[in-house]
Amino acid sequence: MAEWLSLDEAAGLIPDGSSLALGGAHAMGPMALTRALIRRGVKGLKLYTAPVGGLALDLLIASGAVESVDTPQVSLGEMGQAPAWRAEVEAGRLKVRDWA
Repeated sequence: MAEWLSLDEAAGLIPDGSSLALGGAHAMGPMALTRALIRRGVKGLKLYTAPVGGLALDLLIASGAVESVDTPQVSLGEMGQAPAWRAEVEAGRLKVRDWA
């Protein structure tokens, strides 16, 4: 029979420096896992988003967990530009590959 992991146990399987794909765009992003990764203090993530990086991406950036992002777009939809994304990109602290 299959065993289930808690979100914190699942987040513990993602080491610093991992490559991680995030989906969900403006809705249905992996928010519980995002919060578990932030609680764990993960660092150096290389994130890939499709079709759009949204709130989960912005929270991970704000927590200092992200080293680089490959994405066609980052947006919070009707709420506008993602603030942590914008600040880190404008300051040159985030490596970005734009697939737009």
